[in-house]
Amino acid sequence: MHASAVGIIRVDGKQLLLKLYNICILPIMLYGSECWALSKADARKIDALDQWCLRRILDICWYHRISNREVKRMTEQPPLTDIMQKKKTHVVWPRGQNGRDS
Repeated sequence: MHASAVGIIRVDGKQLLLKLYNICILPIMLYGSECWALSKADARKIDALDQWCLRRILDICWYHRISNREVKRMTEQPPLTDIMQKKKTHVVWPRGQNGRDS
């Protein structure tokens, strides 16, 4: 049976892993990040973890000498701290009783 007749979509393994990363891993990494107070050192560590995950997905080793900018271009992923900042700006904090701050 032909794949298109059944409705099966053929996806590259790395594309599938990137989709799984975006669907399963990122929400776990971003859970509660709206409330985090990050220092620059913490932000660097979070972005380093993000880069490490993307390099593992793309099967890039240190001796391949591929820059972080190139990895981001290949995956079309923004830095994790940028995603966190966007989430932080879209949070609507609850107000106190009768619409006044408590």
